[in-house]
Amino acid sequence: MRANSEAAARNWLAWFAIDRTLEPSIRISMGSNPTRGLCHQLFPPLGFPPHGGGAWPACIRSRMNTPSAQPPGPGGLFGLVIVLCVAGCAAYAPPRVGEKIHRDVLFAAPGGHELRMDLYVPQTGRPVPVVLWIFGGGWRIGSKGYHVNVRDLTRSGIAVAAIQYRMSGTAVYPAQLDDCRSAVRWLRENGRHYGLDPRRIGASGESSGGHLAALLGMTEGKASIRAVCALYPPTDLITMGSMHGKPRQKSSVEKLLGGPIGQRLALAAEASPINHVSASSPPFLLIHGAHDGIVPLEQSQALLHELVQAKVAARLIVAPGKRHWFRLDKHQSAEVARFFQTHFEMLP
Repeated sequence: MRANSEAAARNWLAWFAIDRTLEPSIRISMGSNPTRGLCHQLFPPLGFPPHGGGAWPACIRSRMNTPSAQPPGPGGLFGLVIVLCVAGCAAYAPPRVGEKIHRDVLFAAPGGHELRMDLYVPQTGRPVPVVLWIFGGGWRIGSKGYHVNVRDLTRSGIAVAAIQYRMSGTAVYPAQLDDCRSAVRWLRENGRHYGLDPRRIGASGESSGGHLAALLGMTEGKASIRAVCALYPPTDLITMGSMHGKPRQKSSVEKLLGGPIGQRLALAAEASPINHVSASSPPFLLIHGAHDGIVPLEQSQALLHELVQAKVAARLIVAPGKRHWFRLDKHQSAEVARFFQTHFEMLP
């Protein structure tokens, strides 16, 4: 009975979740406030795609290519309740052997707005390097639970600090970058108490989180951020905001900047990683989908060009056939882990 109920619940989630304008991305729309990745928010410990392991359930895969999906029968609602209860029970499942998790660690409170991080620390018997993970969501939505590649990094002996930062609806730029910097300062000052090596800090993020990770690395310099891995990041906000026929991207950028881009060109330029490249920039690994219609591949290509011109170690992995918000495959995940291992081990 439980299996049937869970299957029915997934049918309900599939029917609500499909957004054919962004296939195969999944989101649930609630009126005028679409919230991306809600399935992942509900099921992060279960590795629910696209950010977790495994494949999409058959009910979702079939509906991705169905012109008109009909809602499942009302019996699925009971199953949805069961699945949500199961997810709630598993939300704080015990960590794997050899890994310690510290949840909701307070690292800053700008203007009384508490910011917390989750620390995933491999237990190796010695201080380990740490990667700051910055979630994406157009600077408007999301949470520190949106994490990619945590297990691959911790298996490689690298800790992950998944942070929360202020959304653009709460504060405009540079508040988001300031919050990331606060997290770095906290790790430097307190990391040793959690088994971390404060000399070896990296940054990573996806989409708008990749933008912040890149900007953090550029503005802090490699003496502070040793390496950056950015997944499909916006790198030039002026060109991103002027994309014809892309009101969603323009809206997100303007929300971040606090007004029309044309009236905030100086701030848009300051908030663009591509304008901060220098010889002191840390090594970069960029990963981008070949068919990304949200943040075009050209954004990563342009940043790569500037990094190479500045003689910064940099590499771009183009994922064939991928659009925006794709899950790293095992080879890409391994590349990310090797990238950070290599540059952390190069330190004296």
